[in-house]
Amino acid sequence: MIVSEVSVEAVCMPFTTYHLASGLLIGLVFRKWIHLPTFLVTTTLLVDLGSVLLILSRVDTRPHGLTHNFFIAAPLGLLSALAIYFIDKYFNIHKIFYKIFYLAEHSESFLKYASGGVIGWFLHLFLDAPLYNDMRPFEPLVSSMNPLYLPDTQMMWVIYDLILYSGLLAYSIYFYLRSKDVFGGSLARFQLGILAILMAISLTPIAIDIELLFRDEEAFIPLGVAVSGLLLITISLREMRLISNMRATLILLITIILIIIAFSNMKDLLLSSTVIAAIYFGAAPVIVLLRKPLTQISIEVNKISIRAVDLLLIGWLSTLLIIGIPVFIASLVILIIKSRDLTKISSLP
Repeated sequence: MIVSEVSVEAVCMPFTTYHLASGLLIGLVFRKWIHLPTFLVTTTLLVDLGSVLLILSRVDTRPHGLTHNFFIAAPLGLLSALAIYFIDKYFNIHKIFYKIFYLAEHSESFLKYASGGVIGWFLHLFLDAPLYNDMRPFEPLVSSMNPLYLPDTQMMWVIYDLILYSGLLAYSIYFYLRSKDVFGGSLARFQLGILAILMAISLTPIAIDIELLFRDEEAFIPLGVAVSGLLLITISLREMRLISNMRATLILLITIILIIIAFSNMKDLLLSSTVIAAIYFGAAPVIVLLRKPLTQISIEVNKISIRAVDLLLIGWLSTLLIIGIPVFIASLVILIIKSRDLTKISSLP
């Protein structure tokens, strides 16, 4: 359990992976009838946008107020769908980002956007209602309480964790199968490896309690997911003959050493700050070893070609600074988007 010993108010902050995972789990089932990106954006981000603004402005009111109401969920969902629909049409997002992640591959009707926005809004409210006593989901009919609020119980978090991991696993399988149909198994495994690292990043805020100096066994979950992603990347590059046996062996050896270090203090501090530092500095040479096979993946910025793997290294080394985290995430997304460039050189001797 990730959050069994942590208060609800501390864990279920806005924009958590729980909402993303629930959106993936439900959205993949109904993707023929909804616009999946609209569904995900609405249920993951837009509903909580009002709460975030209230928290940042320090207004003395309920954070889960107006936007967390079942009676206005439909109109707010429709407005969200309308905004996303016009943004998509203007910027042609569906031709690039949506297609790469197999969320939507062509222009779709506004009806699917509308159903995605409305259902996504309701899904967020249903997930939040048992958690927040300050919600008034049936206001103005019931203004004094949240009748759906439940005490923080172990069973409740078992259900929420089940939703979390089921949603991420379902999307991973879906993504891999679609990628395999398009690019073949080797490149699909490379993309899945990058996706696994992105998922590990999304799990980190809810699996690791900084105040406890990582003294929680659930901190191993994002670490394990990230290691699995690194192994998939290494294996796929070797299958495509883009990396030598020596280089692949060195990567695996460093990874094994880092895992041993992480597990060395299991009876004391499961992930102490010292262990985190070892993993932090130990991952840098792994990225350096991956640099040569990934140099073909680059982007153009002001007519200057920038290698994605160099951005990856810069982002990782500067993750202790706030700016490093978005740079690292952006470089991973670029690696997925432009990974097809690897097929152009994989047949070379």
